[in-house]
Amino acid sequence: MNQKIDSKDLKLAYLIAEYRLLTVKQIAVLEGAHVRTIRRRMSKLFCLDYVIERKRVVRGQPGRPEFIYSLSQKGVQCLHEKGALEEEHTYDKRILNQGLAHLSGARMMVPLPIECRP
Repeated sequence: MNQKIDSKDLKLAYLIAEYRLLTVKQIAVLEGAHVRTIRRRMSKLFCLDYVIERKRVVRGQPGRPEFIYSLSQKGVQCLHEKGALEEEHTYDKRILNQGLAHLSGARMMVPLPIECRP
């Protein structure tokens, strides 16, 4: 695995900084890229300690568990050094736990449009 991050990796890190918490699917939609490509890049950023990942399992949902990403202290520092973040954007280690506190074990409920209701 390439141990250096490139401009595409930095762009993903910047997206995470902008939104604070993102899933692979959300990043793929924002980037217009394939989920597999984003998953591979996020794995690289995680291994290099630029992002923090947390598994989110929704009971009763089949398939691969979803990971939610936030920037690590190293990621914030890197973006500051590259001039991609304002100085007031700082690392907060509590953001991932606070951002997910209301989601743990909960199912997401989305109201259906009237024409879709039985």
